[in-house]
Amino acid sequence: MLDSSRARGRGYLVLGGQRVPVNVPVDHSLVFAPGMPGTRQRTQPLQFGVMHWSGGDRDAQDVYDTLAQRGLSIHFILDREGTIWQCADPASVVCAHVGSGPNAISWGVEIVNYGAAQTPPERGMARPRYESLTRGTYRTVADFLPAQYVAIGALFDAVHTTLRLPKVVYPGPAALVPWAQLRAFRGVVGHFHISNQKRDPGTRPLERLAQHWARR
Repeated sequence: MLDSSRARGRGYLVLGGQRVPVNVPVDHSLVFAPGMPGTRQRTQPLQFGVMHWSGGDRDAQDVYDTLAQRGLSIHFILDREGTIWQCADPASVVCAHVGSGPNAISWGVEIVNYGAAQTPPERGMARPRYESLTRGTYRTVADFLPAQYVAIGALFDAVHTTLRLPKVVYPGPAALVPWAQLRAFRGVVGHFHISNQKRDPGTRPLERLAQHWARR
């Protein structure tokens, strides 16, 4: 098991088998490895990253446990404090987070946020809210926290630079993308681009990531 670098306030990600420094805390103590349910060795090149919200406000361990109990998995979990929990190296491990076809060519991050819940869960915290337009309908959703936005920038910068993925967000509306188009895309999408049943991660984080890359 890899060591934790949370206490130092900065850490590293393991990408393509190499340590890549990032200026946010990282924890490596939650692991999804090939052979575990919902996890296998990667055989196809990465095409895109997928941003999720967790649908609750629990800690990273609870998110990990819930995924594992359902036979699902994820490469990264991003908690309320902005710590990145790396569970798998996206360059070499396929995780089950968006469906068999997209899983094979994507990497994913679960960001702790209760999302479309009308009130914060009992263990949750107050968050700013905004109107997210997905599939032609506005819905009030909870925003990510400032520390989470800092970590989102650090995570996507590191993964897409190191693994040579384009730093672009899908340019179309927040709606289902046909598989033929998705299969040809390289960059970042939201879960709502892949499933008609999902609204995560809301539109604002993708917009902010696009703005972040446009400024660089």
